[in-house]
Amino acid sequence: MGNSPELQTLVDEEMIARILFSPSMILDGAISPSAFFLAILKSGDPESYLSVWRIALKVPSRENVKFKPRKEGDTLYGYAELSVGSCHRVKTQGYHCKVMVNPHSPNQYHAGIYYYRDEKPMIGASYAPEFVMMASYLASQSRLITIESKAGS
Repeated sequence: MGNSPELQTLVDEEMIARILFSPSMILDGAISPSAFFLAILKSGDPESYLSVWRIALKVPSRENVKFKPRKEGDTLYGYAELSVGSCHRVKTQGYHCKVMVNPHSPNQYHAGIYYYRDEKPMIGASYAPEFVMMASYLASQSRLITIESKAGS
């Protein structure tokens, strides 16, 4: 099933979930700014957006989060819940972000946080102070939702 036009537009009030893995995205029991950093993937490809789920369409759970963590040794911890508007409001010294649905994705529940610097898309890891401030803001605007582990795990 393809994306319908109304699913490609995200309103500021919509809630999204950034899947979190520990220990790399959790710091002292809270969401680390690193949860919102772009990275170089294991394949060597630079990330061009951060994957998020549209909570109204699919709530993350231990049963439906199937992808592996980016870092070896990490385990599924939960997700950062935040509004699309929180992402759209963050702007600092030429940096900003926007949440968009990839029209080529077969998953309607999937969207991405795309970062921009001076209106140019950011790709791959960045540790510029302004980018770290933006990631820190997103972490501070998020609510941590833990996903319970399976019995016996």
